[in-house]
Amino acid sequence: MKKHKNIPASINPRSISQARLASQALRTPFIAPAAVASEVLFAHSDTIDALNSIMRHPRSLHRDIANWRPPIKQLPGVVNHGLLNASISRFRVGPRAMSRIHGYGEKRKPAYLIRLRITDPMGLEVRSEIAEGWVRALIPPHAATAVHEVSAGQATTFVWMVDRDYQPLRSPSSMFAGLDQAA
Repeated sequence: MKKHKNIPASINPRSISQARLASQALRTPFIAPAAVASEVLFAHSDTIDALNSIMRHPRSLHRDIANWRPPIKQLPGVVNHGLLNASISRFRVGPRAMSRIHGYGEKRKPAYLIRLRITDPMGLEVRSEIAEGWVRALIPPHAATAVHEVSAGQATTFVWMVDRDYQPLRSPSSMFAGLDQAA
């Protein structure tokens, strides 16, 4: 068997380190998440509809079995950024979280915690403004403050509570402290 560790990276043009350097060199300047959201809504509304239906589908409800995986949807490239993957998980809200939401001032009853995880298929870091743009396209504009970003390595993860009609609920960001270790 050949020992590949002795082969220099210059022979393999698609090595991870070179791909990372190339992606950093091609980085475009900062773009507002609202601009990304408007492009997504204009050019990729079918993908947003698919993400909304996946969110409501029974398969997205988290199960405590070893072979369960959340559904994954490939997101088309926007704003000179390549393809991304989005996985959506839904968790039932327990009584403790319900009382905390009501104590925060929300009148509606929370039903689910939604977790949207956006990753790059090549394992590269996802630009936060691109990921946030996809989330802003997915939720109503007035509910942007209900979504919380949880940093988890190369992936960008967003969480928010919804009622039974899948409308986002205001929730304190302290509820999701420590969730980055679980994500």
